[in-house]
Amino acid sequence: MRHQRRALSLETLQTRPVFAGNVLAGFEADRPNSAKRLIEDLMVAANGVNARYLAGKIFHRYAESSASPKAWNRIAGLAAERGTTLPAEPDAKALKLFLIAAKAAAPTGFSDLSLTVVKPLGSGEYVPELPGARVAGHFGLA
Repeated sequence: MRHQRRALSLETLQTRPVFAGNVLAGFEADRPNSAKRLIEDLMVAANGVNARYLAGKIFHRYAESSASPKAWNRIAGLAAERGTTLPAEPDAKALKLFLIAAKAAAPTGFSDLSLTVVKPLGSGEYVPELPGARVAGHFGLA
C-alpha cells in the first residue's frame, strides 16, 4: 500500500567489518535482499497500525513528519543532470518515477544515487499529533 501511495524506493549501501582473527581485514558490502525489504515493510506497517489504533482511541501520539524536502532544488538539479525534469515543487510521485528509471538505467550506481537523494530529503522529526489534528506524514515513506 505504501508503494501505491508513492513511497520512495531507495537503496543506500551499507558495509560491515570483516575480521581475520582479531584484525580488521576490510569491509564488505551488505546487499539488500527480499528478507530485509520484508522486515522494513513490516516495520512501517506496524507503525501505521499503531498510529491508527491510537488515533481511534483518541490518544495523543507522536508522528514522524517530513512533509517535503527543504532542499528539493538540489534533488531537481540532480535529476536534471541525468536528463529528467522534476516539478518546481516537491512531488513524491515524480521523484519515485525518476528513481525507478535511474535504477533501471544504471543498477550498479543506484546506491550512490540513493545516498545523494537521501541527504537533501532531510530527516524526519517526531511531532505531537493531537486528536483531530493532522500531521503531514513522511515524504519518503508515504
